[in-house]
Amino acid sequence: MELKLPGLSEGTESAVITFWHAVENDQIECGQDLLEVATDKATFDVPAPCGGVLVKIIKKNGEEVRTDEIIAEIKDLSPLTGFEINSPPSLCFAIEKQQGAH
Repeated sequence: MELKLPGLSEGTESAVITFWHAVENDQIECGQDLLEVATDKATFDVPAPCGGVLVKIIKKNGEEVRTDEIIAEIKDLSPLTGFEINSPPSLCFAIEKQQGAH
């Protein structure tokens, strides 16, 4: 799946990537902080929208990115089909919690 920079705050259209918490080929978990971005107003951590493998980092540290611009590619390893591609983090947490309850 393509990972895009999410909307960060009202009126903010871009941010600078300050630090990637993961490197290519790292296995990541849903909700895990993947990268840190900074705007002129604040610094934000961007969580993984799903669990999987960080296949490719497209935008590097120091690069400015616009909201909804593709910044990385993740290979989704979710056990459930139909939810993995564009699931928001809250849905990922709900799926993981439900699976853990068995």
